[in-house]
Amino acid sequence: MSRFHSHINTAEKIISDYNGNKPFSIYVKDFFSKQKKYGSRDRKTISHFCYLFFRVANISKNAPIAEAIHKGLFLTENKIVEGLPGEWNLKISRTLSEKISFLGLKSEDFFSFPHLLSEQIDKQIYSSSLLVQSRFFLRIRPGKKEIVINKLNEAGIHFDFCSQDCLSLPPASVLQSVIHLDEEAVVQDRSSQQVFDFAVSQFLQQKKASLSVWDCCAGSGGKSILLYDKMLHPIKLTVTDVRENILYNLRNRFVRAGIKPLQSMVMDLQTGSTVKGPFDIIICDVPCSGSGTWGRTPEQMHFFKEKNLNIFTDRQKKIVSNAIDALGENGMFVYITCSVFKNENEDIAAYIAEHFAVKQLHMEYINGYDKGGDTLFTAVFSKTTA
Repeated sequence: MSRFHSHINTAEKIISDYNGNKPFSIYVKDFFSKQKKYGSRDRKTISHFCYLFFRVANISKNAPIAEAIHKGLFLTENKIVEGLPGEWNLKISRTLSEKISFLGLKSEDFFSFPHLLSEQIDKQIYSSSLLVQSRFFLRIRPGKKEIVINKLNEAGIHFDFCSQDCLSLPPASVLQSVIHLDEEAVVQDRSSQQVFDFAVSQFLQQKKASLSVWDCCAGSGGKSILLYDKMLHPIKLTVTDVRENILYNLRNRFVRAGIKPLQSMVMDLQTGSTVKGPFDIIICDVPCSGSGTWGRTPEQMHFFKEKNLNIFTDRQKKIVSNAIDALGENGMFVYITCSVFKNENEDIAAYIAEHFAVKQLHMEYINGYDKGGDTLFTAVFSKTTA
């Protein structure tokens, strides 16, 4: 048996046993930790085949896994691939749109939920982007640019500037031994780096001596560190999350970043809040479908069920309802998702404007699907006088 077919067979076994209960990157890492016979090149190839399956699964329903992987290789490679039909290899260097047409498909066929997309999303470009692995982005922290650039150059790691402080690197770039992550630079998608641009511009005009900020669904703390870096003066930071293990990791990350939060605590905002305001800024980066990140995590697209969307929107409304009362006068409530679904975005923004004493100041999609990154939604509200 050729190495190609051996890799296909292993990928078939991994995919057949995987149920989507944990991120595939963790699942496949655990698999290889128990299977020592695979070298680094084998692991990389097999993992790649698995991800290709998830990217094209929607056009290969009820078809053998190997056939789906073949289609993924044909659509994403531009050089002859061992094991593909001869006619396919003759067309392997054609453009993606030509290859899609050759298979009798349309770009939209790769995405199962086009009816859920916001009208602000280009359906064809978004669907095509799901075939391509997202790039790796790095945000340089203030005052660390020369240090980071020198270290990357010395390590021979290629990068491109997306903006003054945002770098784009090849997928799966390994940086832990090259730079001090969180101290010198933060791994953060390019779209995520832009979520506070509007709010920060408004507050910098006010020239306040300090700001009180509550990151109410803090997760790993990336948004908190971003806001801390973008503000030109100190912020008093409160962070909460429903998961203690996540807050433990966040605290360690804050130590590396040189940030001391005013307080951090476990809190389930679906049931209520004990945090006392008022806050100048509330960051509400809610749990969502994650559909704006499916170029990075195609397995989530494969296992997503439309019937579960209401679970997310109900949760989002509860979190908003229990957080927004802590907003101070003239403060800003920043609602964020990494979703491309209207139900989680424009519809929730309309709910906020209708049910609470706030005024919508800004709303936008930060599109990354045409730039090798994630797509995020943000809406900014200001508390109004009763």
